[in-house]
Formats: sequence, C-alpha cells, structure tokens
Amino acid sequence: MLKKSWLCGKRCQDRFGGKDILVKKKSLSPRKEERDTEGTHSKSGLYFIPALLILSITILLPDLLFTRNKVKKDSNLNVLLITLDTIRADRVGYSGYDIETPNLDSLAYEGARFMNAVCQVPLTLPSHASILTGLNPTYHQIKSNGPYYLEEDFTSLAEILKNNNYLTSAFIGAYVLDSEFGLNQGFDFYDDIFITPDYLVKHEPQRLAEDVYNSVDRWFEENHDKRFFVWVHYYDPHYPYTPPPPFDVKYKTRPYEGEIAYTDIYVGNLIDLLKEKEIYDETLIIAVGDHGEDLFDHEEPTHGIFLYDTTLKVPLIIHCPEIIPKGIKVNSQVRTIDIFPTILDLLKISIPEHCQGASLVPLMEGRRVKELNESYAETYYPLISYGWSELKSIRTNKWKYVKAPRPELYDLENDPEEKNNLFQKNSRVVSKLRNRFERFEKKISSGRKPSTRELSQEDREKLRALGYVGGTLPADISQKKRPDPKDKIPILERIRQGKLAVEVGELEEGKKILKEILKQDPENSMIHHALGEIYQKNGEWDKAIEEFKEIVKINPAEIDSYHMLAKSYYGNGMIEESIKASEAALNLHPKHLKSLLFLVSVYKSLKNIKKSLGYLERAVKVDSANLDLRLEYAQTLTFSKEFGKAIKEYEYLVTKMPDNPMLYNNLGIIHYAQGDFEKSIDYLLKEMELHSNPNSYFILGLASGELQKYAEAVKYLEKYLISVPAEDISLREKAEQALSFFKTKLR
Repeated sequence: MLKKSWLCGKRCQDRFGGKDILVKKKSLSPRKEERDTEGTHSKSGLYFIPALLILSITILLPDLLFTRNKVKKDSNLNVLLITLDTIRADRVGYSGYDIETPNLDSLAYEGARFMNAVCQVPLTLPSHASILTGLNPTYHQIKSNGPYYLEEDFTSLAEILKNNNYLTSAFIGAYVLDSEFGLNQGFDFYDDIFITPDYLVKHEPQRLAEDVYNSVDRWFEENHDKRFFVWVHYYDPHYPYTPPPPFDVKYKTRPYEGEIAYTDIYVGNLIDLLKEKEIYDETLIIAVGDHGEDLFDHEEPTHGIFLYDTTLKVPLIIHCPEIIPKGIKVNSQVRTIDIFPTILDLLKISIPEHCQGASLVPLMEGRRVKELNESYAETYYPLISYGWSELKSIRTNKWKYVKAPRPELYDLENDPEEKNNLFQKNSRVVSKLRNRFERFEKKISSGRKPSTRELSQEDREKLRALGYVGGTLPADISQKKRPDPKDKIPILERIRQGKLAVEVGELEEGKKILKEILKQDPENSMIHHALGEIYQKNGEWDKAIEEFKEIVKINPAEIDSYHMLAKSYYGNGMIEESIKASEAALNLHPKHLKSLLFLVSVYKSLKNIKKSLGYLERAVKVDSANLDLRLEYAQTLTFSKEFGKAIKEYEYLVTKMPDNPMLYNNLGIIHYAQGDFEKSIDYLLKEMELHSNPNSYFILGLASGELQKYAEAVKYLEKYLISVPAEDISLREKAEQALSFFKTKLR
C-alpha cells in the first residue's frame, strides 16, 4: 500500500477508507513559507526523487488512488436537496461535536463528507441563490435578504432539471425564501405557505421542520413514482433558538444545538420516506447549510456582519448508494456554488458555461480541482442595515484575506478560530492575496446592477420579525469611508434592546436607548429610522422630520426614508414639502408604490382629482394584480366621468371577483348614466341576486321606465320606497314623482 508521497506538500487522503495519510513535507525557509499562499511548493523538491520512482508512481497512482473511489454517473437519478438554515460546520456529530445528529452522520459516513465547505454570503437569500445557480453574489447581485430578488434571466438548477423532464418541487421553511424573491424559477410546485406556531408568531412567518416534512410527505404520496428534483428547506436552527420537546430539556443550556438535533429528526424522516417508497437507492441526496452562526465567537450574536468561518463554513454531504462510494472524506476547500455543477455532472447533464462553480466529482475521486483554490465571500448587510462598511474576502485552504477598513489576514491551518490577525505581520502574503483578490473579484463579477423590488410595510415587518432589516445600497458606496464593523459590533446588542423596547410599547425607554447609542454611531441609519418611527407614533412631527432628513443625507438612495419623510411633513401640515419628498423618491424609483399611493391620497385631499387619478394610473401599472387598487382606480374613473375606462376596469374585476355585488352595482349605475338601460338592468339584477340593495331598486325603476316597461318600473320604485329610510327625503321625493308618472302611463 502506498503510505507516503513526496510529490506534494499537502495532506492527501487515503482512498482506502477515507483516512488521512501523513505527507512528508520538505522544510522550507520562512521566506518560502510566506510565498506559499496557495499551498503549492518549490519545484526544486522534485530533483531529489529518482526518475524510476516518479515513473512508477505516475503509472500506479490512478489505480492506487482512484479505483476504490470511482464515482458513477446516472441520468435517471432523482435529486433531493436539503438545505439546513444557519448550521455551523462544527455543530454536527460527524465533525466530532457532542450533539445528536445520527441521520446527518449516517449520510456523511455512507457517502462523501466535505469538511471544509464554505458559503459565499452568510445570509439566507443570497446564499441559496448561489447554491441554486452556481454563481457568486458578485454575479447574481443579491446583496442581502429582501428587497433583493433573482432576475428571471438567470438559469436555476430547477429550470435545467425541469427541461430534462424532472418534476420539480420546493418546500420552504421561512418567508425569507418566499417565491416573490425569485427562487421559485423552474419549480412546478413551490410550497411557501407558512404555518407559524403560536410561540413564534412575533418572529413570523416560518414553519417548523415537522410542518415542512408533512407537506413533503403529502407530495410524495402522489409523485414518488416520477423522476423528481425536490428541494427541502429547514429553517429551525435560525434564531430564536426554541427547540420543541424533548430537545428543549435535553439541550436546555444549548438551545441552538437543540434546534439542530430536532431538525436532524426530519432529515431522517426524509430518508425513511425514500426507503418506504423504494427509491432511496436511486436518489441523489445533498445536505448543506446555507451559512453558519457566530454565537459570539467574534462578538456577533448571529450572522451577516462578519466573514469568519463560524458563519461561512457549513456542513456539506453528497450521498447516493452505488453512485457515491462510502467513506469519502474531503478536507480540501469546496464551495456551495459547486453543488449546482456537481449535481448536473452526476446526472450527465451539460454544465452551463456561465456557471462559476466546479464539479466536485473529480475531488471525490482523489483528483485536484484547481478552481477550488479560491473562494470569494461578501457581506453587504452591515452597510445596508447599519451604515457600516461592507466586507469581502478571498479564502484558500491555508489563508483568508478580508478586505475591510482595517483589513485582516488569517492562517487557517494554524489559527482556525481566526483570533490572530496577521495583516501587519505578513506583508508579503497580504500583497499577494490582495492582488489575487482584486483579479478574482473582477473575474467573477457580472457588472449588472442589483435588482430590488419594493416591499410592502407588511413584508418589511415579516423580515424584521425574522431578524433582518431590508434596505438598498447607497449610491456613493465606493466614495465614502465607513466604520469597520469590528469597531461597532459592541453596540449591536444595545440596538436590539432599543428596538425590542419599542416593539413592546415602551417608547420612552426605546427612545432613551437609541439616543444613547446614536452618540456612538451618529451615521447609523437604522437608529435614525427607529427614532423617526417613535416620533411619528408620538405625533412629534418636527423631530420625525429631522430623523428622516438625516437618513437621506447619509444615504440619498434610501427611497423608503423619503416616503417616511413625506409622511412626517404631511403630519406637520407641510403639504408642499410632503409632495416634494414623495417626488424625490419617485425620481430615484419611478415605480415606488408607496410614494405613488401617498400622492394619490394627498391630491385627493386637495380635491385635485385629475392629479390624483394620474398617480393612481401609474400605481396600477406597477401593481396590476392588486384588486383593491384597481377597484379604487375604477371608482376614481367613475367619479371623473371617464366611463369607458371605468367599464373596462369593472369588467376585469368581475372576472376576478364574480361574487362581489358592488362591482355589478357600479356597472349598473355607469350604464344607466350612459343611457344603456338594458345593460344597467342586467347588472343591477345580478347585484340583487348576491345582495339586496334598496338603492338599486331606484335605478331599476328609472331604467325600466326609460324602456317603457312601466309595470316593472312601478314594482321597483314601490320596493324602493318601502325599503329606503324615511329620512332620505331627497331621493324619496324623486322616487315618488317617478312612481306617480309611471302609474299614469299604465292607465
């Protein structure tokens, strides 16, 4: 058996069972060590190897290393992708941690386990976008969780598999991956209906692994005999950590681990389901975390702020009996963008040229994959949410360089916890990695602008409840020096306390905390926004105006703050300034729905129906599926006597709401006003079938009289006079006059 190799200076793997082989490494001088930023070594070491030995190894190496680990490929495999939200790589049993994850462990030992897998963004939506497209965040440009979304021109894994005759289905655990953010592309069925337990309502909307699994189970009852791609997303390890029984007791002092242990049960249930349906052996299973959790290892409570391995390293397992050999353990760096091309490779489907990941099949067989030497990561969350600097990094097997206001360099082999910043001590490595980072970032960037859509206030509250704050990038992103998140992280907990006080109605306490920390971080938009909302609730409009003015000064691209400023001006009676603030938002984003609707309301209050209608028409074009909005549009058209347009709107609304009597009432009145008495009667009678309306009897009577149907006219007017309140003198007099006239026609 080949036990040692002097061909490389890295640790290699024994392919006879997945054990590490000790590799002898020729001693290098400190200077040469510094040059070794990629883990490669001086070619001079080869001069000491006898030529015959080189020849023998060259001939025998393929048989010795690859035969036992030959990965098969099969175009008929089913695919089950399990994404585990917020799970650290070192918080699973097979990593050596004290935790109950028998099902993940079983998949890992019976397939391939990747011990050095990293994500590209420590946030749920952008990380999943990278998993499902094989693209870095610099390419798909999803910078954070909502309002960013995946554009339709990107090709997702689901789309490719659907085009290859797979039935595609997804089961989502939380709103952050709702279909409105674009990851539903290519899925025949995308289950994002959230049944939030009572104790998680304030953190809504999400659902437990149990509920996600039950939905999967129902789907399999009807579809297990078809070739499928199923994506299951379990959200439970995400904050807040509230594991259900018995894990709440078992892990009382470690609730985060309790959530992981609970989730593992439903990984096992998926495995049992495949076995029950007798499709386990023909299903490729990929289990992966979307990102990790810092747990205060670097002062960060959860994730999203920093790019340390606590939030970047994730579990990754690839499993399929008879396809993936048992016991493969890969210690080399791999990336979550590599999942996309690996699945396609195993299914014998061509990998798109634009894919930025690399198939892991060669690595599982013991071969090197050059593309895996570099992994890019970024987080714009500190910039978008707090006004702090964004962070970017490049990672190799040995080194990590973090581009920040105070840059960082870590030797991952000797300092895996990233506690010793070598930036000031190792200038040679810094220089090489900085240059390498700049080339790599440029290579993997698309140059396109991030795509965002406006979120409703309700949707923003959903994201906030899940612990995220939506926002947009400032226009001067590369022109302004911003605080390093490392310097501001201590105030993060105080911000949370201030916001929590506001949520529970303790406005004065919340205001006190927020004003205190604002002194430490005066350009923090989140603090200004929270204070502005408090002042609005208190009717302190002058102070609210100052807070929102400060935000748009800090970030002139922050559209929602212009809207909040407009509301504050209006509350203060400053109508003209209110209109200007809304127009400023529309100059940035002409389709900003809240600003359009605000101006509709303002001009309506000013009795300027023409301008109000103009903004309403723009709003309808932005959100044409909003039936309440289209109803208001139809009513305003009617009020403006634009009957032709109004009729078209009402007729459309009838197709969407056929049981709404008000629609038929309005159509009946419009047709009467236009002299089309037959249609007026038809619509009003449909209304009366759904809901009795005394006032409609009046119009029915007049319309019938116009058609010389005097008996019917008398009948309807008499019903009207019986039903209408006696105090409605004006209409009663008109109805009595008409009734008297039509009765004379019957004599």
